[in-house]
Amino acid sequence: MTRRKKLSYKELLESDWCPLFGVLPSFPVANENREIADRCNGIIERARTSWGIFDNDMVDDPWPDLADLPISMYREDGRASCAAARELFSCLDEIAWKTGPAGRNKIDGRDLRAGLELYTCDVRRSVHMHLMSEVNKVWCRHFPDDLDPNNPSSLRLVYSLFAIHEAWHILKWLRFKMNGDLLIHIMRKIPYAEGLLAAADHMAQLEEKEGLQIRVAEQEDKETMKKRMAKVYGKDGYSKGIGKQHEEAHHKHKSWQKMADEIWEKTDLPIMTVAIKISKRIEKKTGMKIPVNTIRQNICKKTRKKDQKII
Repeated sequence: MTRRKKLSYKELLESDWCPLFGVLPSFPVANENREIADRCNGIIERARTSWGIFDNDMVDDPWPDLADLPISMYREDGRASCAAARELFSCLDEIAWKTGPAGRNKIDGRDLRAGLELYTCDVRRSVHMHLMSEVNKVWCRHFPDDLDPNNPSSLRLVYSLFAIHEAWHILKWLRFKMNGDLLIHIMRKIPYAEGLLAAADHMAQLEEKEGLQIRVAEQEDKETMKKRMAKVYGKDGYSKGIGKQHEEAHHKHKSWQKMADEIWEKTDLPIMTVAIKISKRIEKKTGMKIPVNTIRQNICKKTRKKDQKII
């Protein structure tokens, strides 16, 4: 890891900065903007948790190398997520101008992205579709699958990144001496950044509610399946039927792992790339399209010690 000299808060605010792992500026206690800066830092820290990043993941560097990151992110490929977030962060102003109520008013530059209805249950789907369409132009340079505009988890990532973006730009303004107009502008933008964070929190609540609904539906499906399998297999039909399904799934996953091992024998590719290759190979051979993430979750890259075979 390359060690950089510790930057002053002004130097930090003028340097390249990673929205997920970049060190936060520490304003001097006597600085007139310290209270506002602490409020912005708090927005950034809370928004980062939507990406699975917490205080113990922080590094003392504004732009750490991806290889040095202490990845504990919930996404399958944390470093790719960080790379995608960095590129998205640099494009958010452009995306904001394009996405109507989810962006900025093109005439007078007033912030309309938060809006009073942004984090209510009645957020317009068309706004999300437009917003996520622009986001996915960047996201798909790093991942094979789009972020789903109907998935609260995807929207949570995007709104939290917007919140970080706004808080960071407020911090950059705090380098300068506050006059009346600039202070009014900043004090208007802080609730706006907090509104975006509230939108991300609302998406987290929808995600939890949706998860509960899925679990209830799965339980109902299980009860229906029990009755159906009892007719086919008799009294112990459910156990026999599930056992058969597990056996078929195990055989399928074993074949995926075998294909993955064959690829890794030839070249050291990332696990997501291997999953994509397997998915394409299966589709070409059988005509069946299996989601890349499903394959990714059922293969693993086995470690190999020197002069030892993979076991």
